[in-house]
Amino acid sequence: MNKNMKTNCNKGFTSTDIIISIIAIMLFSSLIVSLILNNALKNVKLYKEAEATIYLTETFEQIGMANYTTVSEYSNQYDGCIPQEAVSRGYIITINKPESLGEKDIIQKITADIEYSIGDKTYKQTMIRTKIKE
Repeated sequence: MNKNMKTNCNKGFTSTDIIISIIAIMLFSSLIVSLILNNALKNVKLYKEAEATIYLTETFEQIGMANYTTVSEYSNQYDGCIPQEAVSRGYIITINKPESLGEKDIIQKITADIEYSIGDKTYKQTMIRTKIKE
């Protein structure tokens, strides 16, 4: 080795190092934030779906306890069947007119829809239940 050769010693950060590190931090932080937000949105949607299913189940339990002739005489709200908590939380439950299955009006098919919104999107779930004449 030549003793007259100067050795370069890098001390400190250069502006290029700082710029590259800032760009890397921006890329990774935006990726992490988007993953967190996506996960939070999925959690809210899952919670709302579960809550909507519970309200539809409660509605059908009330219809199940009703008399067959009461169900046959369709009323738009089926007084007392729709949980008031669902209405107060912004869910819209619609119970459709029962359909008779078969010629002998022994079995009726009841369909109910529930609508809810998350942000600016509206979602809809549908459930079907049968009511058999006692």
